[in-house]
Amino acid sequence: MFKQLLFVSALCVASAANAHYVWLEPSSDGQAKAYFGEWQEDLRESASGHLGLLTTAHSVDGKGTLTPAKRVDDGFLAPVAAQADARLSSGFVGKDGTAYLYQARAGRTDTTARLTLELVPTEPNANTFTLMFDGKPLPKTKVTVFGPPKWEKSFYSDADGRVSIETPWPGQYVAEVSHADKARAGSWDGKAYQSARYVATLTFIKR
Repeated sequence: MFKQLLFVSALCVASAANAHYVWLEPSSDGQAKAYFGEWQEDLRESASGHLGLLTTAHSVDGKGTLTPAKRVDDGFLAPVAAQADARLSSGFVGKDGTAYLYQARAGRTDTTARLTLELVPTEPNANTFTLMFDGKPLPKTKVTVFGPPKWEKSFYSDADGRVSIETPWPGQYVAEVSHADKARAGSWDGKAYQSARYVATLTFIKR
């Protein structure tokens, strides 16, 4: 019975790790708030739930400098400079030796990538992006966009990593993309891993 419970628990963790993502809610008060869950399902994990999987989180400024983010009961608070895009990196290493690395951005004014996996606008506030991974364009990759009425549509980056999305209504949008690197070994928060799965989001407001 105990082994069955452990198996079910492991399945729940794996399901959350693969379906969930971290996204940042834009803010004008000097802080952005990061949530772990699924925006389109109105699902925000709490510290007593799967949010507890994330072992640490850092905000990333426009120069790539890391600053520890403040953990709160339902997410993380990340400082952000006035009129700047906010970025946050978080994650954990699973029992399977895979690092689940979540990278979030709010705003689409900066045209330079600061995260390992990131949608970078070709110009400020554009609907065309270059999907970047490790400083290089990532081609032929699915980008899922969620819109204000919980609308959802998938787009794909082209051979040059470019992708153009649709934003039919005013309001908040969340674009989500994932990429697995089975050959990447390293450590996260002091724990070694043998492969990595990146999940990145971009949140922005269409006026």
